[in-house]
Amino acid sequence: MNKSVNLTSPTAIVLTGFTFLCLIISGCGGSSGSNTPVVVITDPDPQPELDHSGLTPIEADVIESSEYLAGGDVTTFKTDDGAFEATPSIIDDDFTDASLFVQGDHLFRTAHDDSGPLMNSSTCQSCHINDGRGEIPTDITEAFESTLVKIADSLGNEDPIYGDQIQTFGKQTTDTSFRNANLPVFGGSINGDELFGEAYTYVEYEEVSGSYPDSTTYSLRKPVYKTKDMSFGDFIDDVQFSVRMAPSVFGTGLLNAIPEDNILALVDEHDADSDGISGKASMVTHAITGETILGRFAYKAQTPSVLQQSAGAYRGDIGLTNSLFVEESCTDAQIACQTVAEQEGQMGEDYDVSIRELALVEFYTRVLGVPARRGYNTTTQTWDTDISQGRTLFFEANCTGCHTPRHVTGEAAGSLLGEIPLIGDPDEAAEPIEALSNQTIYPYT
Repeated sequence: MNKSVNLTSPTAIVLTGFTFLCLIISGCGGSSGSNTPVVVITDPDPQPELDHSGLTPIEADVIESSEYLAGGDVTTFKTDDGAFEATPSIIDDDFTDASLFVQGDHLFRTAHDDSGPLMNSSTCQSCHINDGRGEIPTDITEAFESTLVKIADSLGNEDPIYGDQIQTFGKQTTDTSFRNANLPVFGGSINGDELFGEAYTYVEYEEVSGSYPDSTTYSLRKPVYKTKDMSFGDFIDDVQFSVRMAPSVFGTGLLNAIPEDNILALVDEHDADSDGISGKASMVTHAITGETILGRFAYKAQTPSVLQQSAGAYRGDIGLTNSLFVEESCTDAQIACQTVAEQEGQMGEDYDVSIRELALVEFYTRVLGVPARRGYNTTTQTWDTDISQGRTLFFEANCTGCHTPRHVTGEAAGSLLGEIPLIGDPDEAAEPIEALSNQTIYPYT
């Protein structure tokens, strides 16, 4: 800090930290008997560097033992093919929470009677396989089920006929023949008298060969996505396609509970720190309150909460209306879709998924266990060398500039749909979810 001092003034200025202290100093000798100015400048008290969560920054070459507990108190320790659908012990030990979890799990993997008229899949579990990622079919004769295709023109406007995503199937069904249910037929639904899926997408691969600077050769597969059999006619001019594989769903409740300010602290839209990485927040509209808030979920952070993401998937992917999205996914141009929708028998509050059902699925998804990080020996309290060295390289390459290693959650508010009693409908505000609150987590996201 620069400070102008009048050296003829009998004032001493002492700078300590952010405190300015002015003292009157009496003279002590000298032939003129005048006061002698004293200027004392000390360095400010060092302030510890803190990260966006208010913690000492995590280090590249010092891996914390707590990083093993990737999900804090909701970390689980299964390593088989059910690792992504495990119940955290903190939930399992509470009778009410455990019961709600089981009910939500059942709904997550069970088909509803009024799926459709247009849809990509019949259940949440069909997309999020064992609560993990989806998959790309290995054969072009297998329709996409856990992967979908978003469409729009180059300005982001949705297609006036097909909407914002291609829905492959066109029939209400809950049986095992789902994968063959009313697959698209070119022009089949134009007349409005018969409903088929909107269009059929498949993938083929091209080989891309090359070599690294050290002359080591490689061969890669480049996916080429193709769409055929448009049942309602041509797409909009300048149509753009974006393929989205269903992501894992565990840990989303923790990500939902990170304070918005902590995430916004990471914004660096114009690369102010000159590390070559820039990013800005995705601000979206809350479906219930209408507020503009931070987007957190979907591939482009288009939704702000687990609740809104779940409700949107029910409507867009399975064709089930709910309290957040009450309209069928048919567009105005899809007469055949509207006709089938009118024949559905509505449930509960005049939509397909009741408020209670949606709240149960939201709770289940939010509190799913997060698998413990591999490579830590709890007996010796040491990490595998490959893990620790790989982590160091990850930091040194500044991969962490995008993939934030550690976050701290705030209070995890209960569902905006209200409390979920074991029996009956919600009738009061939901209590916070303690298992997700104030947790130090290591999502690398």
